[in-house]
Amino acid sequence: MHQIRTVWIALPIVFGFVLGPALAASAPVPILLDTDMASDCDDAGAVAILHVLADRGEADILGMGTCVRNRWAAPALDAINTYYGRPDIPIGAINVNGPGLARDSVYDEYLAKNYPNRLKDGLKAPEVVSVYRKILARQPDHSVVFVAIGWLTNLQNLLESAPDRSSHLSGRDLVAAKV
Repeated sequence: MHQIRTVWIALPIVFGFVLGPALAASAPVPILLDTDMASDCDDAGAVAILHVLADRGEADILGMGTCVRNRWAAPALDAINTYYGRPDIPIGAINVNGPGLARDSVYDEYLAKNYPNRLKDGLKAPEVVSVYRKILARQPDHSVVFVAIGWLTNLQNLLESAPDRSSHLSGRDLVAAKV
């Protein structure tokens, strides 16, 4: 019980300290959200907060990614985005058969199967590092804020990524230039 209270208290504090100075700017802050959408409901709450910030013109949601090996996480995230009127937010998923934390989630599967979403099955989601590289390559230098909830596997994989069609920069150089 104490751990759950800590998460709910920490979530607004994290958003406040990390995003507060950036949100004070007049233009919406470009945000990439990386989440372990599966283990508990804090991720859905964080996505809701992010959508409210976007509704208020304080955030521009560039994309989202899931960092848990759960075939329902990406479609559940897409269902939440669709509910908030943003069905076109790019979503990437970690390879469900690759390395990383595997987490089942009854609520992710329920959302994915019972609410409108583009993906329907996370096995159809694009690979998250490719999504992040494509989004970052199109952004102005030093403009993007990464918000990570949970494991940092995707961010590590992004930093270790090689140049590709999206950018001639290595992952480390791309992040240094854009984030």
